Amino acid sequence: MSKVSVIMTSYNKPQYIGKAIEGILKQTFTDFELLLMDDNSNDETQQVIEGFLTDERIKYFRSDITSDSERAEKIRYAALINKALGMISGQYISYATDDNIFRPQRLEKW
Repeated sequence: MSKVSVIMTSYNKPQYIGKAIEGILKQTFTDFELLLMDDNSNDETQQVIEGFLTDERIKYFRSDITSDSERAEKIRYAALINKALGMISGQYISYATDDNIFRPQRLEKW
């Protein structure tokens, strides 16, 4: 069981997602899991994400939503966050987006 569960939502940001994931994986506080909740991103974004999936701290979920109307109807990130809440093992929860970079001591100071 991890002390902190970090939920990260993602959708089509290949230019940012790698740095966002790295920012979490390089935390000085290491007792965490990363729940990477992807909203069925494009292939370019998926390729970036796949490069990180060997890290045991990452739990990965990819939605099966295929159209923008279905995405809007299911309230996109809110649905992914709710799904992640049922998957966490941490005592505390933090949220991150795919275009935000955590500073190295974010979880330690939090």
